[in-house]
Amino acid sequence: MLSNGSDNPPNLTESDFVIFSSISGGKFAALTEDVLEMLSLEAGIIEPEAIIYFDEILGLTESQTASKAFVVKTTGGNRVLAVKDFLEIETIRADSISPLPAILEKHIRFKSIWAVAFKADEPLLLIDLKKLISEIKEVSN
Repeated sequence: MLSNGSDNPPNLTESDFVIFSSISGGKFAALTEDVLEMLSLEAGIIEPEAIIYFDEILGLTESQTASKAFVVKTTGGNRVLAVKDFLEIETIRADSISPLPAILEKHIRFKSIWAVAFKADEPLLLIDLKKLISEIKEVSN
């Protein structure tokens, strides 16, 4: 597993990430090992109040129109995180991961966004889903 946090360099040569998009158009990547399941919200199998909307939590939009979701494994139980779309599973090499630029690090609300990687010259913000869920719990208490 790659260790997260800009103070902790990755300790493996590569890891698998699920790449997903947000409603606001951003592209993010999360370790596949943190995802228990990927599902469609259109099936209506999840109670709306049980869903955490990614864009809304990050302050990117107030919209709750996501159509896909991750079931994230956490110590406090599984949580559902809604996103716009799943794009692909990608192996990202540790040497292609860089710390967040200082301007982003200063203005990002959640420290669970820990680094940036580039795929075809397009930035992917790397996010620790377990840490995000933990940060959301702290903010809501």
